[in-house]
Amino acid sequence: MTIKEAQELVEVWNSKHAVRNSALAGIAILTEKVGELAKAVAQKQMDPFKSSSEHNFADELAEIFWETLAFAAHSGIDLSDALIDKLELELSDSLNIITGETGAGKSILLGALGLLLGNRSDSTTVKDNGRNCIVEGVFEIGDYHLLPFFEENDLEYDTTTIVRRVMTPAGKSRAYINDLPVQLNTLKEFGAHLIDIHSQHQSLLIAQESF
Repeated sequence: MTIKEAQELVEVWNSKHAVRNSALAGIAILTEKVGELAKAVAQKQMDPFKSSSEHNFADELAEIFWETLAFAAHSGIDLSDALIDKLELELSDSLNIITGETGAGKSILLGALGLLLGNRSDSTTVKDNGRNCIVEGVFEIGDYHLLPFFEENDLEYDTTTIVRRVMTPAGKSRAYINDLPVQLNTLKEFGAHLIDIHSQHQSLLIAQESF
């Protein structure tokens, strides 16, 4: 189920049961639910040995999600617009820095780059159950001396190389280099020559001899 479908389902249920909260009432309910979750988390941290049934975070989160969908539907907000459907990003051939506030989408960009570099994917990568998720990168590798790698792996060499990952809603993944299918370990080996990603605390890698 997509976010839009869930939002429509909540709107239909609220209409059927004559639930029509004002925008301010919706915010008040959301605040109350978030407060209840914060209280439960605090209690769990103070006494981590209590039964897990006493800290049903799933129910708390479900209520927050429901109220968020209800508030968005009542206010005419399409939450699907908050998700990235398609994005193109052009990077330089030197240092690139991705910054932004929490929730700005940094992890989505880094996750997409990670897929191109051979990281494993899962079903959560695909938000739309009716479409595949495709991540594609174009790399200028003329100065990278990678011809031996292409010859060893029986791949077509081109100074402008296209790497593509395709993830299905079922959680399956396929990888391609210049439109030829490759194993994930082959893509991972190739990706090691393309990009170095340094996130928080990864500067410690500099101290390792292998780096």
